[in-house]
Amino acid sequence: MKMVTQPIFNWKPLEEDIFITGKKGEGKTSRCKRILDLIPNLAYWIWSPQRPIENYGSYGHIVREVNQMQHGHYIYAGNDWSDEAFVRFLRRAFTQFRNIVLVLDDIHERTTKQSIIKELRNLVLSGRNRGISSIFITTSPKSIPNYILGNISHVFAYQMVLESDIEWLQKNLIGPDAWILIPKDKRKIFNGVEDTNILPKYSYVYRNQFDVESQVVIPQ
Repeated sequence: MKMVTQPIFNWKPLEEDIFITGKKGEGKTSRCKRILDLIPNLAYWIWSPQRPIENYGSYGHIVREVNQMQHGHYIYAGNDWSDEAFVRFLRRAFTQFRNIVLVLDDIHERTTKQSIIKELRNLVLSGRNRGISSIFITTSPKSIPNYILGNISHVFAYQMVLESDIEWLQKNLIGPDAWILIPKDKRKIFNGVEDTNILPKYSYVYRNQFDVESQVVIPQ
């Protein structure tokens, strides 16, 4: 576990997926926008049912209908946030466009550990063949199915509340370093973490699937 102020973030957009998790108010949206700042010349679409204009308003053209989204920077802010609208969003991206990044916020609302929408499964398994990569954002990592988990290349994990989420992160993505993301009084007995203090607010654990160690990032 390395303590750093900025992660060594070698992301290959259109080839690799990103996973951002943490409780509300910890910096997930800000992290996503910093990532989008790295690709101003690439197309991206944003699905963010929780206040899309307030959260991402300056990051693309705001549209009210999925069929209005084109190859560029677009934010869906329509009144329909149903599964059917989400399917239309995914299907339009997957069948009509190439070389695009999809931001899928609150992804836990569209899937469970045991089930995944067919169009989302197709995107995860075959999207990169079309140059489509995704940024998955969630407050509930334990709800994410293995279809998504197995294709994640980069993880940003902010502070959490539930021990069950920490156990999931430990088992699936980060290892024992995950326990630093929860207050000491909410932790089980664990081994392998030297620093048992909770991280300062907006700090996070970053893990690249190709790295052996996690980087614990404390923003300056």
